Amino acid sequence: MKINRFWEEWENKTKLEKKYIISLEKAVIWISQQSFFKDIQAVYVKGSFVFRELNEKSDIDLVPIVKTNDVLDKVRALRDAHKEELNPASILPMSIQELKENELYAKSELKGQPDNFVLLLPYHKLVYGKPINPEGCKVRPLEKIKDDLRSGFVKKLIPMYKKREFGFTQLMKKYPHLAYWEERINGKVFAPSWKAILKARPGDDLLQQAAEFRFHPTKNKRKREKFIKDLEEYLSRKEIIR
Repeated sequence: MKINRFWEEWENKTKLEKKYIISLEKAVIWISQQSFFKDIQAVYVKGSFVFRELNEKSDIDLVPIVKTNDVLDKVRALRDAHKEELNPASILPMSIQELKENELYAKSELKGQPDNFVLLLPYHKLVYGKPINPEGCKVRPLEKIKDDLRSGFVKKLIPMYKKREFGFTQLMKKYPHLAYWEERINGKVFAPSWKAILKARPGDDLLQQAAEFRFHPTKNKRKREKFIKDLEEYLSRKEIIR
């Protein structure tokens, strides 16, 4: 298999990046050795690895694009059986059908709509295979994406957090996504990296708090409670969620 080693062009690689590059290559080679490999059109990597924003707890988000929905369960089963071996690579398969229809496969484990991947395709990196053609893929209007994120905070994520069914770090990391799409609605087009989002919203205190948690992790109860309170206040003073 031919791997697109785009990271070879990186200058001044950190020790952590070198470690993660080895893990990424290992995971891609593992994929090529599995029975489902013949059903893969492409493999992308996205997120903190691409933006060079790794920390010691980062995952490598690898997204194999499979040709049909029925292959998804096979990929997940084999991945789950080899999680320790693949760590820190996190294999998140998607199907062509999901991307085209913007509808999750019935047994999907994805937490967001497929159109998020399509809309952000220019910021993912192809590691193997044939690039996905975004034409013909259904996507929501940006306003709808933003509204769905806001609704998700109010109706699901914050209540789950208060019931201890959803972690603080998971919740905190969702806010930059909301901030990103709000800026996209305002006509700004930029990569969904921490650095770029912070630059786009220099006066966003919530975003500054989230960045502090991301780059300087703490379990300080007071700081966490303040973030949740400020987040709820922010959501309440914006448009009404129907």
